[in-house]
Amino acid sequence: MKIHSLFSVPLLEFKHPDADSLCPQLLSLLLTRETDRYRDDVNRDTQAGALFESRFDLFYWKDREIQPMVKFIHRSLARVVAELNHYNAEQMSALRFNYHAWFHVTRKGGFQSMHNHPNASWSGIFCVDPGEPAEDSREGKVRMYDPRTNANMYMDPGCENLQSPYSLSSMEIQHEAGKLWIFPSYLMHEIFPYHGEKPRVVVAFNCWLTAPDSPDITLQG
Repeated sequence: MKIHSLFSVPLLEFKHPDADSLCPQLLSLLLTRETDRYRDDVNRDTQAGALFESRFDLFYWKDREIQPMVKFIHRSLARVVAELNHYNAEQMSALRFNYHAWFHVTRKGGFQSMHNHPNASWSGIFCVDPGEPAEDSREGKVRMYDPRTNANMYMDPGCENLQSPYSLSSMEIQHEAGKLWIFPSYLMHEIFPYHGEKPRVVVAFNCWLTAPDSPDITLQG
């Protein structure tokens, strides 16, 4: 038997090697900027409760606390792009990475319903502090949905126990300080309501790439 794995969705996991030092510094800075001056002025109907969203210019801040995280995220994403596209060093050097990045502070009762991130190829979430979600609960978790809309239209013993990467179920992620998740921007996901006493703080980003100086990389669209 030869298996052809069709329509796979990559979900990449990275951990910052110095999270114990980096994350407390980030947390302190971001909480001081949970103010109207830094708040994004767009009201999104997927967001509800005690959820603060900043403007989308986070990666361009000059604060010393921010830059190590930015470098870590960029290097991680560059590795993903290089390996999954089989780009060599010359092709990678021709790519321009464009970012929107922001931070969320979620307090008791905050959540975000199902959505994706249009106008980008890759998105990600870096956890600064997961807060204090209740043990053995879905509180504050991120649920990633299977993009194959009709894949679970009929479930029986022949398919209900398929194992990864062929599983028909969604995947849930519990955040951990210093953990970075990268995924295709088209992937639908939601964040379950959070009820902890401590704030839950994450950084999110979208990235779209251009190759204006490279004839060896064909841009679609």
